[in-house]
Amino acid sequence: MTFDDAFAYVVGEEGVLSLDPHDKGNWTGGAVGVGELKGSKYGISAASYPDLDIANLSLYQARAIAQTRYWNPIAGDEIPYGAALCIFDFGYNAGDTESIRVAQRALGLRDDGECGPLTLAALKACTVTDFVPKFTAERIRVYSEMPEWSRDGAGWTARANLTAQKALA
Repeated sequence: MTFDDAFAYVVGEEGVLSLDPHDKGNWTGGAVGVGELKGSKYGISAASYPDLDIANLSLYQARAIAQTRYWNPIAGDEIPYGAALCIFDFGYNAGDTESIRVAQRALGLRDDGECGPLTLAALKACTVTDFVPKFTAERIRVYSEMPEWSRDGAGWTARANLTAQKALA
């Protein structure tokens, strides 16, 4: 499995342009009602890319951003695919730093949010069957502490579990 497989999965989950005014990621200021409502498309959000023309973002542009921001920093091509898929997918929802923190906790490492040499070594050595359930449980725990949990928790949990199933397949 490759980056293209992971990207196809995430894009399938993220869908097309979303202008949900209740989603903080859709606002250029990163909070509901702050900045301009530009939305998110292909998982690329106005909160992370406030100067980007989200509505006219091409799939090619989204792919380049996803590879540079979410896949390459975790050495996705060098670690077990299932681990890479989980970290990559969660990075879209909670940000790349939080996704790395969750991975570090699943690996029993200090959770500094930096995918440095120790984290990469642990990821390269992990077994998917051990890592994915721990990562998924921690991912759902993080979601449950977010203010949007009551509105979005069921969907987030379903996605986390679906990602885990894909990662373990």
